Amino acid sequence: MTLATAILRIFRGSGPVPEPGRGSAYHVWEAVEKHVTGIMRAYQRTVLEMGRRAEDERRMWFSRLLDDAGHNPTVVRDAGLALGFEGAGRFLCAAAAAQDGARLLRATAALRAAGAVLQQQPVASDEVLTVQLGPRITPQSVLNHLSDVPCGVSPVVEGLASVPRAVQLATATTRVLPAGASGPRKLEDSWLDVMVHRTAELSAELANDVLGALNAEGTADVETARLLETVRVHLAGSGSIVDTATALYCHRNTVQQRFRRFHELTGRDVRRPEDAALIAIALRVRGQSPQGQQN
Repeated sequence: MTLATAILRIFRGSGPVPEPGRGSAYHVWEAVEKHVTGIMRAYQRTVLEMGRRAEDERRMWFSRLLDDAGHNPTVVRDAGLALGFEGAGRFLCAAAAAQDGARLLRATAALRAAGAVLQQQPVASDEVLTVQLGPRITPQSVLNHLSDVPCGVSPVVEGLASVPRAVQLATATTRVLPAGASGPRKLEDSWLDVMVHRTAELSAELANDVLGALNAEGTADVETARLLETVRVHLAGSGSIVDTATALYCHRNTVQQRFRRFHELTGRDVRRPEDAALIAIALRVRGQSPQGQQN
């Protein structure tokens, strides 16, 4: 029995088979190709479906980890197994607004190609990336890959159980990204903004309490602007009156006089650490941060 006859028997059963000629051989191979193509398509669909199920399972376990807040050791262990994370590993989280998700996805692909163990998925209205750090995947290398992604970045945390907290810190930082941000911003550079944003109602009251007197009747707008500028420059600098005077192109006595006037109007002395902290928050609420950024 020829190969063509054997193949025909497979497709047609055990009935009589005509002698294969040039035409019948063509039909046999056409049938074989069609059958093999069908098998390959079915295999590809199965692989894709398995990949989707695996990714769905990863997303489910990451969500469970966040919902549990890392409190249940069993959830932490099982989430680590599903995600490929080490329970005692070190992690860095980044969060980007939904409109910047495509940029974060490109950074994720580049980090994965570099050998990083990671998970990216939506969390509430943000896209969140969690990266396990190691000898080759360092905080700086992660930041380098995120260089064109407007996102908030958490501090490095120890242990998978700390990842939910890191996600919260990253998303809180994302909420206060300055307008036009084009790259990552670390929480350590955003604490005042985060605090103001998380306590918006109280912060507004604080700003009114600390700075409200500057808008009182009898205080000229020009004077108010000058006093605020002097205080802002001082808080943004080294804390030295000499340095403040240099930055403002005026004499140190002029700076001291403005501080006394500010104290007279507000009851707050910028040279006193506790008052300086409150003034810094109040300026941030008013959009006159010590860094001069508008919020």
